[in-house]
Amino acid sequence: MKKNSPENFRNYDSRIRALVIGDGPCAAETAAALAKHNMPPVILSSPDAPAAKEAPEAVSQIAGRLVSCSPVLSVLPEGGSSKEGGSGTPGNFDVLIDSGREKTAFRAESVIIAEDEQRRALFDAHGLAENSRTLSLSRAKENPGLFEGAQTVAFLAGLAHECHPAIFSEMISLCLTLQREKNIRACLFYDHLKVSGKNAEALCREARRKGALFFSFTNRGPDIGQDETGRTRLSWVDEISKEPFEMSPDITVLDEAAGPSENLKTLSRIMGLETDANGFIQADNVHRLTVLTNRKGIFAVGASRKIQSPAGHARDTAAALLRAGAVDECPARPSPFAEIDPGACVFCLTCLRSCPHGAVAIAPRPVIIKEACAGCGACAALCPGKAISLNGFDPNDFDLDGAPAIAAFCCERSAVPALESAPDGSFPPGLSVKKVPCAAAISAEGLYSAFQNGADGALILTCHKGNCHSGRGDSDAREKAARAAGFLEQIGVDPKRIRTESLASNMGGVCRHIIEDFQKTLSKMGPLSGLKTGEKPHD
Repeated sequence: MKKNSPENFRNYDSRIRALVIGDGPCAAETAAALAKHNMPPVILSSPDAPAAKEAPEAVSQIAGRLVSCSPVLSVLPEGGSSKEGGSGTPGNFDVLIDSGREKTAFRAESVIIAEDEQRRALFDAHGLAENSRTLSLSRAKENPGLFEGAQTVAFLAGLAHECHPAIFSEMISLCLTLQREKNIRACLFYDHLKVSGKNAEALCREARRKGALFFSFTNRGPDIGQDETGRTRLSWVDEISKEPFEMSPDITVLDEAAGPSENLKTLSRIMGLETDANGFIQADNVHRLTVLTNRKGIFAVGASRKIQSPAGHARDTAAALLRAGAVDECPARPSPFAEIDPGACVFCLTCLRSCPHGAVAIAPRPVIIKEACAGCGACAALCPGKAISLNGFDPNDFDLDGAPAIAAFCCERSAVPALESAPDGSFPPGLSVKKVPCAAAISAEGLYSAFQNGADGALILTCHKGNCHSGRGDSDAREKAARAAGFLEQIGVDPKRIRTESLASNMGGVCRHIIEDFQKTLSKMGPLSGLKTGEKPHD
């Protein structure tokens, strides 16, 4: 028996509506909202995390680390085959947790990742040492008593690096609070400043009305140092009057750099979640907004997906509540979904590694979890044994009518609507279209098949990057096109006979221009002589 198999964990038969993962206020607030709507969740956090302290009594808490989180795949009926697909659903996850003292297993209908951002004080960037007179923004917010007796407080924002709008909103809110409650004189020194945070401009105007001084720097910031008491010294030359100025405030508050929690890296690896360039658990894709991930039933809220204000956290929590509450009410995704032929499957696990949605499970051979499958066809395109089909779609074949000049592989969500909306509704003769569920379903062998069947050129029309429902159709298609073009070049065929372009569904005019331009390119090259049937590249 495997060490981390569910049978080795206690409480395996228990079931919860939602698992919230996070160590801070965002997780506590998300859990409280779920409990308020009769969906009491379980919070998974570190033992001393704020989430465990701030969560309401109705919320159960577990301190430990996540071992695994995967969709449940029910046992196939006797005599059934993996081609029928598994019946596990995205609203049915097996969760395994290790607290160090004991191991726990339960079944969750949804998983909400609600980590807070990780902040870093910028003392080194300013050449300052932290003390009771020089504070980070977080320490200043948590310890208002440090301002007792202070008359002047300086706030440094964006002098060392660009200040995030959410961080600045917190800073100007603290400035106003100190003006109202402590009657302090506030001075704000700033550069690289954005006031797009919620009500930031209004807060700045109110701070000015209450006497706050704002000092802007565009070329060179102030010289910053500390005296023997730890008090900050600021000196600068005014950019307009050219007059020198100095200031030694009683307390100086520094802004902070914010980034993703270190926990997100581990969670993304365990759950198979896509991340953006900064490491947040939500790819840069408009179809993931607001709280979706590439795994159905797993949601990202607050700073798990980007740095946000408390109001942004609240909006995400509301969106996750709606999504999580609807998980058990969503009907199973209708066909098409991928199907694996057990007789042709060689157990290479390429489908398991390539699926961007975690829709392939081993039970004990590879099977498709229908409800998790997005029908993109990425697995079918990469299967070396051609064991995967998608509602009759074959990524490795292209049947042509006659001998067209252009074989066009068109994404059904973008390129096909663009074709249908093109001006005049007509295209040059010699265009044969193969509709694909996603550009990820195109294979290098399928491209070559088009040339074997008489095409002079292959045109791949994909969604724009960041606008693909499967997440990576454009990048996958371009990689395969480059591989096929390299193979053609090896056998003496101009690689420019393969072209890849990105389109939105409303770009009919652009679509027509791309096709006509490619036709002109092919006309200059001339017809392509026949290729040998036996010569094929492999993905």
